[in-house]
Amino acid sequence: MPIPVKTNDDERAGKAMDAIECRLGLVVFDRESIENTCDELITRGLIFSWGTAVAPKEVEPENNCGNVSRAPCATDYPQSFVNSEGEISTVLYVNLDSKHCTASPEVVIHELGHAMGLGQHFQGFSGDDGRAISPDFWSVLATLYGNQIGTSRADLTVERPEIP
Repeated sequence: MPIPVKTNDDERAGKAMDAIECRLGLVVFDRESIENTCDELITRGLIFSWGTAVAPKEVEPENNCGNVSRAPCATDYPQSFVNSEGEISTVLYVNLDSKHCTASPEVVIHELGHAMGLGQHFQGFSGDDGRAISPDFWSVLATLYGNQIGTSRADLTVERPEIP
């Protein structure tokens, strides 16, 4: 089932979702069901919030253009946000832009990766060259969405999408 998303009409969100769906070859996002719903009435899905990115304690504020959390201007992330069917079962805010910086298109994709289940950073999440995403990011995301929920590690098919 596609992830409900409220973009708040920012073009960067749409382009980031397009890039992810193109790379995965799947429809991942429901761009309509909650788009015109007040935030307070949304019970599950992703809400893009602009100008609300905050840095966790270990990150310098000027280096933080985005984060994912339970609310705007927050850093806490729900421990469990997916139900047994693999659907997002809570609201996650994709907080982008701060008084220190504006999120690049790559940062928007990076933050969507967190919200889609990549959770914490791992070796290879970001590129060694300072980029916000790397080929490993795409492989892990494609593997996560290319296998059935509950697939055992032994039966997992590792996906390696084409890198343009």
